Amino acid sequence: MGGEGRNLFDETVNETSIGGEIGGFSMQRKILARGDASVEDEIADSVFVQSFIPKTLDDVENAQEDVQRITSWKDTKDLYYLTITGLKHDLSLTQSSQQKSKDDAEVQSDEDQDSESEDVDPADKKTARKEARKRKDNEKVKEEKREARKTKVPKALKKRKKKLAKARKTR
Repeated sequence: MGGEGRNLFDETVNETSIGGEIGGFSMQRKILARGDASVEDEIADSVFVQSFIPKTLDDVENAQEDVQRITSWKDTKDLYYLTITGLKHDLSLTQSSQQKSKDDAEVQSDEDQDSESEDVDPADKKTARKEARKRKDNEKVKEEKREARKTKVPKALKKRKKKLAKARKTR
């Protein structure tokens, strides 16, 4: 069995897997369940085991080039320190957020196309005018209520006056 070096390293270093079982037992179970590794996995594992993994960012020789590779979405498989620095997690977050924004843009353009085709129908124009009039009337009512609240006597004062008036009548 081979190919588990990189997976075990990622499991050990990954912050999101802390909630898992202690000592990497969950990873060992995954490896045992997977069975024999392919030749490509064996080669990738041997390359990983022999590769240099920097302990600090000062040990990284071409940090600027690596950052350029990450931001331009080029292949980052041989950058083994991404997991340690947390860049791998940040990279996955930015990829998912970019995908969401792309999906939102597509939905928005579809809605724009739909709204353009709806403008042609006269019945829609009539309902739009009704809705606009309704909104205008609602704003008018809201403004009137705001004015009424300005001159309103607070409830506590009202109750107090009522209580005092009742007390004067009983005397």
